[in-house]
Amino acid sequence: MKTIFWLSCFLLLNLQLSAQSDKERGDIAYYARDYHPARLYYERALNEHPKDLDLLSKLADCSRVIGDFISASEYYSTIIQNPKSSLIDHYWYADALKSLGLYKAAKKVFKTIKKQSPKSFRQALPSCRFAIRKLKCKGVYTVAAEDSINDLKYDDYAPTFYLDNTIFSSSRKTKDPMFGYSSPHVTNFLYTTTSDNKGGLNKPILLEDDLLITNIAPIAIRIDKKILCLSYNKFKQGERHISGAALSKLLFETIQIESDTNIDLSAQGDLLAFAQDISYGFPAFSPDGQVLYFAAEQMEGITHYGGMDIYTTTFEDSVWTLPKNLGPTINTTGDEICPFVDENNILYFTSDFHKGFGGYDIHKSIPNKKKGTWGKVKNLGSKVNSPRDDLYFIFDSNKGIGYFSSDRKGNLDIYRATLNKK
Repeated sequence: MKTIFWLSCFLLLNLQLSAQSDKERGDIAYYARDYHPARLYYERALNEHPKDLDLLSKLADCSRVIGDFISASEYYSTIIQNPKSSLIDHYWYADALKSLGLYKAAKKVFKTIKKQSPKSFRQALPSCRFAIRKLKCKGVYTVAAEDSINDLKYDDYAPTFYLDNTIFSSSRKTKDPMFGYSSPHVTNFLYTTTSDNKGGLNKPILLEDDLLITNIAPIAIRIDKKILCLSYNKFKQGERHISGAALSKLLFETIQIESDTNIDLSAQGDLLAFAQDISYGFPAFSPDGQVLYFAAEQMEGITHYGGMDIYTTTFEDSVWTLPKNLGPTINTTGDEICPFVDENNILYFTSDFHKGFGGYDIHKSIPNKKKGTWGKVKNLGSKVNSPRDDLYFIFDSNKGIGYFSSDRKGNLDIYRATLNKK
């Protein structure tokens, strides 16, 4: 009887699943933030319901999250013809045009919604004007793709300096000694590489540990190699690292380590006590190791400007101090992530709100030591930044060489930025 009961339950479940429409299946994937399969279901559903506004909106959203801005712009273009379309649809249409480098067309759309726009939209129009004005500027960096380490099919991102090596994360297929090949869509592993005398990165090797721990990036190692920060993420191959998708459910733990030459990824770590039930990540130590920078959503009782802000904390008496917000010069109503401070205490970070060329742009700010404030934020220019997402910038000021990630060619790849000699 038990066998018949469980067989009946199994058949009923399969009947329920088969009875679901493509739109219902798409909704399940969409709300689970599985945007690739969601888009496939929605595309099939659209054949039967070509004027369904909710369906078109979700399809456009999926396309935007996975970086298919051609499809996204086409869907949004259709949506905004409907009188029931919302202001956000017009905004994302213009944003998709900007991410395609169509700045004049994007500017035209942003102009039409200027008077209705909330504060969080108001940087969009001047940002387009900035991109048009600065696009042909020479720039101070020479940029080249690190083809020796980039995988043609999969994401490579979040470079980190460690000793004489560079560590980065990749979603490429990896042979796990315990479980066989990994899934490249949901699993990321750390790799390590050395550099040649010109800063070019050599062929990477898997950073092995007692256990191959997945979905860690970025990481940070204090200069004395006594504290290691491991970020745990939900990054998926082919999905942008943006709010509403990959920036959810981030956290990192701090690990006190003993070895100067071995990173023990399986060591016991501690979460930040003051960052409960929020998304936080992107740890980076100051050059002297005294200050830890990180990005986080709003924490109770602590100043916040919107989206993800950049904060600092210090390790005193074996406890991380209450975080300090870097303030409104750096942080905005958008997302500020990926902080990095070089040997000259220049702060590099990524923002989707400060004036830029599209998506995420990389910026810098030089501290004013006398005033104890951050200086004017400057975009790193159109060679480092593109109409797409540019992020995870690190820089060795002694060598004048940095590395960052960009999806300007499709997948996230790692690029080298060399400071031009004056």
